[in-house]
Amino acid sequence: MNFLSKVAPAMRGRNYFIYFWSQLASYIGTGLQTVTLSAFVYEISGHSSFWVAMVVFLGLVPSTCLCPTLGGIIVDRYPIRGIMYVTQIAGAIQALILAYISLHHPQMWQIVLCTLLLSLINSVDSPARHRLMVDIVPHEHIPSAQALNGVLITSGQVVGGAFAGVVFVLSKGYAGAFILNALSFVAVLATLNMMALHESERHDESPLNMLRIGARYIWGEKTILLQLTLVGIFASIGFSYRGILPAIAQEIYQAESKVAIASIAGYIAAALAAGSVLGGLFLSTHSEKLETILKPLVLWGSLAMGVSWIMFPLAHTLVIGLPLMFVFGTGFSVCFSGLRSTVKQYVKATSPRMMGRVIGFDFMFFFGGVAIGNLVIGNVADWLGISMTIQLIGILMVVMTLLLYVSRNRWQSMIPIPASAASPVA
Repeated sequence: MNFLSKVAPAMRGRNYFIYFWSQLASYIGTGLQTVTLSAFVYEISGHSSFWVAMVVFLGLVPSTCLCPTLGGIIVDRYPIRGIMYVTQIAGAIQALILAYISLHHPQMWQIVLCTLLLSLINSVDSPARHRLMVDIVPHEHIPSAQALNGVLITSGQVVGGAFAGVVFVLSKGYAGAFILNALSFVAVLATLNMMALHESERHDESPLNMLRIGARYIWGEKTILLQLTLVGIFASIGFSYRGILPAIAQEIYQAESKVAIASIAGYIAAALAAGSVLGGLFLSTHSEKLETILKPLVLWGSLAMGVSWIMFPLAHTLVIGLPLMFVFGTGFSVCFSGLRSTVKQYVKATSPRMMGRVIGFDFMFFFGGVAIGNLVIGNVADWLGISMTIQLIGILMVVMTLLLYVSRNRWQSMIPIPASAASPVA
């Protein structure tokens, strides 16, 4: 218990302990569906990296627009528990629809509609999950909770991604993965009533005015704006691999069968996720001094991402390729989670009534970065090939790291955390 308390301070609270394990089950289902859907689209589109990237793009663009305009406002206006009930049930239904489609002569337009539906759900569900996470932990444990949330997501990728091929074989198709994802939402629904929530003050002004105030707040807080911009940049590169995993498996590792493509794509996703888990645990362990180490973490993390991505296409064996992806995942995790957690910590300490809208804008930068990154990389991969595209990404990461290092003394001090910030009981 002493070790757990040191590595994961947020787990000391009963509410977050319950939240963590229920979310883990949900994210395992999400990871399984993510890898399976990429392979599914890759097959029915005639092995097109463009269509895989396009589906990812279409799944993110609505969320990019709706997280701050719809999700953030809803989260600030209504009780979190009720919002989560609705989004979890809707997510399960969407997964079941995908399972049905996969068994009845699937067409691309059906996949696109399901993807847009999921994006609409996520535009509310994602800010709600993060608002719930912030509400149930003390102020000083927010960086730990944010880092552990990254561990949740990436652990889901480890387990779900690694078993994508196995589930495909056992269910004799893609439907099994979608059904298992639908069942994973039950874990969250079952535990919502087990958490003692302290509902924060809700707003009664018009949604349009709430959005205007939120946008003005973000623009006025230049340090928050800087960090959210970096979140978008890292997201555009750190999550760009998702749309090209099947092509990587086929072109770099010469996988030919559907099972081989799905399995290798799952192994790569699992290696990236395992590295992200290590990075998240490191960040959680050092969360109490995050303010002083955030700049070095961003620099070293972005450099690790760039170098490993440059070297990856040169390794035509998984023995070398998987460790490189492990390093990539570690570097990405410490940068991404560190930046997002300090933003939430500052807002909870200074302007808690703005939390839902700030989280909404946070997801706007996140989803927007992922959407643009996947669309651009999917097109470039079809034009230049997977290997050259990946190396180009790595070179851009190294260049960005050098620019950040050269301008490091011009950065505003990372968000100061008031020592007297109030901490709710978890």
